[in-house]
Amino acid sequence: MSTLTKILIVLLTLSSIFFCGIVVTYVGNAANYKKAYDERRSTISSLTATNEDFTAQINNLKDQMSNNKITHDSAMEKLQKELDDKGVELENYKRDLKDAAARLENNNAILLDNAKTVEMNNQLRKNAENKIAELEALKTNNLNQIKELTDAIFAKDALIDQHSTEIKRLIEENTRLQNILDGNLQLTSQRIIAPAPVTEPQDFAKITPPMTTLGLEGVITEVKLQDSLASISIGSADGVREQMKFHVIRNNKFVCDLVILNVNADQASGYLELVSDTAPRAGDIVKTNF
Repeated sequence: MSTLTKILIVLLTLSSIFFCGIVVTYVGNAANYKKAYDERRSTISSLTATNEDFTAQINNLKDQMSNNKITHDSAMEKLQKELDDKGVELENYKRDLKDAAARLENNNAILLDNAKTVEMNNQLRKNAENKIAELEALKTNNLNQIKELTDAIFAKDALIDQHSTEIKRLIEENTRLQNILDGNLQLTSQRIIAPAPVTEPQDFAKITPPMTTLGLEGVITEVKLQDSLASISIGSADGVREQMKFHVIRNNKFVCDLVILNVNADQASGYLELVSDTAPRAGDIVKTNF
C-alpha cells in the first residue's frame, strides 16, 4: 500500500472516530436539549402569559394615569386659579397694609401735633392761671385801696361838712354882732351904717384861697398808674392842702393834673386826672402855677 493510502486510511479512521464521538455526544445530549427546550418553551409560555398580564396591567395603569392626569390637570387648574385669586388677595392685602401704614404714620404725626398742642395748651392754661392769680391779688389790693380811699373820702366829706357848719355858725355870729353894733351906733346918734348884707352859707371850696396864687413847686416821688395815684415831695409844711390841684409838667409840657387827697408834713398824695398821651412818672415837676 502506498503511503498516501495509509495516510488516507489513518485520516478516515480518525474521522470515523471523531464522527462517532460526535454522534455519541449528540445522541447523549439530544434528550437534554429536548428537555431544556421543553422547559424553555414552558418558561416562554409562562413569560408570555405574564407579559400579557403585565401589558394589561400597564394598560390599566396607563388608563389610570390618563384619568389621574385629567384629575390632576383639573386640580392643578383649580389650584392655579385659587393661587391666582390668593395672589390678587395678597396684592390687595399688601395695598391695604401700605395704606394702613400710611394712615398710621399720618396718625402718629397728628398724635405728635396733638401732644405738642396739649403741651402748649397746658402751658397757656398755667400762664392764664398765674395771670388770674396775679389779677385776683391786684383786684384784692385795688379793693383794699378803694376801701381806704372811700373811707378817707367819707372822712374828708365829714370834715368838710363840719367846716361848712362852723363857717355857717361864724357867719351867723358875724351877722348877730353886726346887728348889735348897728343898734349901738343908732343909740349914740352916730351916722347910720347900713347893716352888712347877710350872706348865704358858702361852700368850703369857694372860700378857700385860689390855688393858682400859691406858687408851690415839687416833684413826683411815686406813681401808681393802675390806681391813678401819685405822691409828691412837698407837704403841709410847704403849704400843701387837701383838694389843692397841681399841674404835672415834663420838659415844660403839660402831662396831667394831680388833686391832693392826703397831706403829711413833708409829702402829699392824690389822684391823677386829665392824663394825656404821656403818662406821669417819678421825677416829673408839679406846680400850682403853669
